[in-house]
Amino acid sequence: MGEAGVLGAVDGSAGWRAKRRPGESSFGTATGGGMGILQLMAPDQAKLVPLLGKTTGWDVQSNKREECASLGNDWVSVAGSEKQMQFDVLPNCASYLQVKLKRVTDGGDHDVAICEVVGTGVWDDNKQTVLWLEESDAGGQSALDPSTALYSGQLRDEGII
Repeated sequence: MGEAGVLGAVDGSAGWRAKRRPGESSFGTATGGGMGILQLMAPDQAKLVPLLGKTTGWDVQSNKREECASLGNDWVSVAGSEKQMQFDVLPNCASYLQVKLKRVTDGGDHDVAICEVVGTGVWDDNKQTVLWLEESDAGGQSALDPSTALYSGQLRDEGII
């Protein structure tokens, strides 16, 4: 997942993430299909990183959705790029990638998910949803830099991670 991204939940499951520690539940088993949304967070979402990182979404002691809401960042439900699935996401992220799990491999102290990107999207303020780009449009997305997207270097500089 990296420090600056979070995978959105599918059908209310809070278990999506791009890495997991050995012994945790399998990717995609709660929802089937192994689909998720990787969200590249915006700089103004940096305060959410301590809430979203370090613990798994499967931890019953942690309700990341409620914790984000307490900081004024409610999650919303959006349709996926192919419209068959609903995903819970944070609004106003810099970018959204719908991914499909291909395999999980050993990463030492965590497992690493190898995923196929099946959709690329941007937040639509007018419709309050993710606007999924056509393949021909995805290359026209604005360049992302530290002024528009949250990067782990910024988080280190600010002492967040």
